[in-house]
Amino acid sequence: MPEPFVPEGRILDLPGRGETFVRAHFSGTDRPTLLLLHGWTITADLNWFACYAAFAERYNLVAIDHRGHGRGLRSTHPFDLEAAADDAAAALELLGVRPVVAVGYSMGGPVALHLAGRHPGIVEGLVLTATAARFNRRLDERLEWALLPLLPMVLRRDGLVRALRRALDKQAALDPAVAAWRGRLVGETQRASTASTVEAGRALSRYDAREVAMELELPAAVVLTSRDRAVPPSSQRELAKLLRARVLEIEAGHDVFIQQPAAFAAGLLAGVEGVLARRAEGNGSVTRAVARHARRWRRRHVRA
Repeated sequence: MPEPFVPEGRILDLPGRGETFVRAHFSGTDRPTLLLLHGWTITADLNWFACYAAFAERYNLVAIDHRGHGRGLRSTHPFDLEAAADDAAAALELLGVRPVVAVGYSMGGPVALHLAGRHPGIVEGLVLTATAARFNRRLDERLEWALLPLLPMVLRRDGLVRALRRALDKQAALDPAVAAWRGRLVGETQRASTASTVEAGRALSRYDAREVAMELELPAAVVLTSRDRAVPPSSQRELAKLLRARVLEIEAGHDVFIQQPAAFAAGLLAGVEGVLARRAEGNGSVTRAVARHARRWRRRHVRA
């Protein structure tokens, strides 16, 4: 079985922040760059293994392990979604890369929104999947987040690791692409930090980026996971409406990146192509929108 394509891994020392791990693949300055932002409790490789080769055929790409996840930055401060967005901006600055299409899965969606909101000009488009503008919209969601303090007990029993390994083993038996990655991905399941995972969960439970999403004037696509029980389709549609985004549906659950890796990659590629086409059609208006957003952001956040 041939070895899977794996973008080069690098440790970056982010000035004033710390060290973090990224994967990067650059094959041409004329190619758009995708920034891949992974979900809660997992890592870049776990989230994007099925996408690396397909994305690299057409685009440059950067994938980062978020702070407290995988080989991401370790901080003495509690996990913060805005800080994770700032980490990504600092990594892109070190790599000399901009602009990017931000591709965010689950928790990566909020990070992408904050990156676009806090760093005007870095993000030229958004492709978001299995995510929402807020994660505690409904009563049942609020009750689930209220049980978050019990998560360390579950993690100590390796429930998450076992569940991921079972899913990988099942799919590896069915899909040669997953089988090629299995050994590497099992290693990725060992990288979770219980304390950081809980902190990130708390940040998600308080997160509400509706205002941020409404203010963004960027081409966007939402790849909706229609059988998602972690992020209900209604919440995903709310986000799409706020962003005025094109919606593409995958008949899949929240674990689409393991259970249906080919469909996951294809859906995201379609989203990226649509976003880049919209950007090309309205390039002048996008530039003006970025300038307007930058002025609004400075008025709100920068004091004389």
